[in-house]
Amino acid sequence: MIGNQHERLFGAMVASVSERGYAGTTVNDLVKISGVSSRTFYDLFGDKQSCFVAALKAIIERAMTYAAAVAGEIDPDASWEQQARRGFDAFAEMVAAQPAAARMALLEAYASGPEGTAPVEQAVAAFEWLTLQTLKQSPERAGMPAELVTAHIGAQQEIARTRLRLGTEAELPALTDQLWGLIGSFRPPPEPLRLVGRLPKAEPETIAAHSHAERALRAFSVVVAENGYMDATIDEVLKRGQMSASTFYAHFDGKEDAMLAAIDTACAQTIAAMAPAFARHDDWTDGIRAAYGGMLNFLASRPALARLISVEVYAAGSAAIERRDRGLQPFDVLVANNTSAWHQMPPVVYESIRGAFHSLLYKTVHDSGAESLPQLAPVCTYLTLFPFVGAEGACAAANGAGKSRRASPGGGPTAASGTGSYPLQTPITTNIQAALSFLSDISSQPGEKTATPAEVATEVGDDVGVVRRYLGEMATAGVLDVISDAAGGEPRYSSRDRLHPLQSISTQQSAMQTEEERKAFTSHVWSKITGEVEQAREAGSFEKRLDRWIVRMPLNLDEEGWRELTVLHDQIFHSSIEIQARSGKRLEDSGEEGFEVRSVQLVFEMPEDEDEPYGA
Repeated sequence: MIGNQHERLFGAMVASVSERGYAGTTVNDLVKISGVSSRTFYDLFGDKQSCFVAALKAIIERAMTYAAAVAGEIDPDASWEQQARRGFDAFAEMVAAQPAAARMALLEAYASGPEGTAPVEQAVAAFEWLTLQTLKQSPERAGMPAELVTAHIGAQQEIARTRLRLGTEAELPALTDQLWGLIGSFRPPPEPLRLVGRLPKAEPETIAAHSHAERALRAFSVVVAENGYMDATIDEVLKRGQMSASTFYAHFDGKEDAMLAAIDTACAQTIAAMAPAFARHDDWTDGIRAAYGGMLNFLASRPALARLISVEVYAAGSAAIERRDRGLQPFDVLVANNTSAWHQMPPVVYESIRGAFHSLLYKTVHDSGAESLPQLAPVCTYLTLFPFVGAEGACAAANGAGKSRRASPGGGPTAASGTGSYPLQTPITTNIQAALSFLSDISSQPGEKTATPAEVATEVGDDVGVVRRYLGEMATAGVLDVISDAAGGEPRYSSRDRLHPLQSISTQQSAMQTEEERKAFTSHVWSKITGEVEQAREAGSFEKRLDRWIVRMPLNLDEEGWRELTVLHDQIFHSSIEIQARSGKRLEDSGEEGFEVRSVQLVFEMPEDEDEPYGA
């Protein structure tokens, strides 16, 4: 009889928490749903939390039993890869089949306090240990750092949390192929990952601020770090911030509103510490290492903020997690938009990188404190870069501490085997744009003048090695003409009338420019576009071809749609370069002159107060 009452209360807990969340569930809800009396409830459990923890343990025990049964179905002679893959499949299947129970374990457990998260963390630790033992069966993966295993398993959990929050958990089993393809490709770093330099010292949290709102948020962050989000009270915040209730409520509606505002502030400050570190590097891999160093060093120096966005954010619920993810999105963009193969990678790769980072952040702050965060920089760099540059490149960047500020030989990142790449690898910096404009200007002068890389570099004030490499790539792509020097010196380059330099800029280079530089670049390219369009219209060539292409398409997109559209334009951009190269080769072989064409691409966000209605 008691067992039956336990089961009814556990079922009621799962149903109520799925509908109302842990914080919104009451004992009265459980009693009403289960049909068990209040007296019986308190005979079995001391309070709501003890019932929740007991139900959670039962869920985890059943999940472990299912996983063991799945493992037992595997052929004893199966490879380690088949065994490990089946474990990942089983996790996705369980979440998709039992989303309400999964929400309890992966989302709502954090709102129930340390007692609720303990069973989940114990189960995760057991799975990590089992995964490490399985990996030891693979000669290529023996010696995999435990932090990388933690990161990959944590990434799978973060991906599941996202799907549970969005109600799209049914997608998980279909994602397993892509996720396992990423995880299965990883190899241990060729040498130990190490932290170079001194650890920053955490300073005492200061409450002093430039405004009442900021002072309240700093006090709020400290109180949450000390007591946990669920036990933090506004009264304690007022006491710590030495302010009146009227002052606090003039800026925030209450605890949840203050939490979201504190997350916004913490993320903005974290990105502010990351962005300059990234921008100081021409090489993307060094920039990623520096960005991680900047973020993690900053968070180590502000332990209350670190705990807020890495640990307590989960206790605050889905809205807080979404706000954190949105606040740190600028770093996601730097990762996703600056690799030679990024448009060919499945989106789950980037989601996995983000999830791995958050899982490592949580575990480190939770177990060791924020002061240990800087030690994560090499590991985070390695797991971020491995899919794009392989083990050696990722390890070199991870152990380099992001100190190199100049582009390494070969330019930007090199795509890992099987991911493909595009011809142009050297970043198109502001000075390189000036170099191409210089070549275009001198080529339009009588006698079609040419210039060597050294002459171009002197003109624009850039490193001659970078200029030489870029001009060579542009010539290979058929965008520039190269004229061999009869004296055996450096080649000379020319931008003939039919071959104009590319005017484009990547997300990485845009992030490295000031707003004024971006505006100046836009004005320069826009003047070229409008001038050439008018020139073609006046001459009649604009309307000459029936298959010429002119489209204006108003769209209403979300963030994912915007990314899909920019991916499409990126693919068109690089395909256009390859088409130019093939056409140049055919024209060279045939001796024909060809004809000039302009291809223009624009993707931009309209202001919110646009007078013209959508779709007009």
